[in-house]
Amino acid sequence: MIIPELLQRLGYRNMPLAVAQAWAAALNAAATRYQINTPLRLSHWLAQILHESGGLYYTKEVWGPTPAQRGYEGRANLGNTQPGDGKRYMGRGPIQVTGRANYRSAGQRLGLDLEGNPELAERPDIGALIAGDYWNSRGLNSRADAGGESQVETISAAVNGRNRFTNKPNGLEDRLARFRQVWAVLGALPVQRFTLVDTGGKEGPWNGRDNPYNGVTLGPELLAALDLAYPVAGGPWEYGRLKVWRRHDNTFVLERLPQA
Repeated sequence: MIIPELLQRLGYRNMPLAVAQAWAAALNAAATRYQINTPLRLSHWLAQILHESGGLYYTKEVWGPTPAQRGYEGRANLGNTQPGDGKRYMGRGPIQVTGRANYRSAGQRLGLDLEGNPELAERPDIGALIAGDYWNSRGLNSRADAGGESQVETISAAVNGRNRFTNKPNGLEDRLARFRQVWAVLGALPVQRFTLVDTGGKEGPWNGRDNPYNGVTLGPELLAALDLAYPVAGGPWEYGRLKVWRRHDNTFVLERLPQA
């Protein structure tokens, strides 16, 4: 699960909470639809999205036009067959879908007239679906499952191609840096970082099975939320129906609060 605070932390500077909430809801819906449902898959997907959109700041390509953008016009591989298609079908959404043909094919799969209404791709709910569809259409869940940093270059090439001079994906260093940032949060192993307190007050490590715990789902999403909410050792704090402490070794102790 992607929480708004994670997007504020990893997205563009001073992202308003309302914007982060809208993107979190949209990205979670798309992730569920396309089974981007493990920390590794989410980390790779978000890294690409954050790079392509400048940390979710750009919902459409900044138009100059630059020489490269002028080159969109009439490009057969983008399906730009009509005058003005280059600008009309500029990159939009968090994955920057580009070209009439790509808008058409994504729209057909999603049941939306993106070819007739390309601006729809700028909406968080639709843009996130396009990003999920793009990911799914290229089979990138299986590539993400194959590993962490070692797969960033391959996935980046599938998303944005390779530079013809260097044979490296454009922006590879930033894509790798963003993967590392997301993975540092989502990839932490929750089983090793949760200690649970039983009804008799005895502490014991989470066995990975006692879930949910007093109505709260244990896992990477909760760990990410606690890391953001309580970045330094201390406590206790109340989080939902739990009492929470953070130890100096960065593990969390969780105790059930009494039923109201």
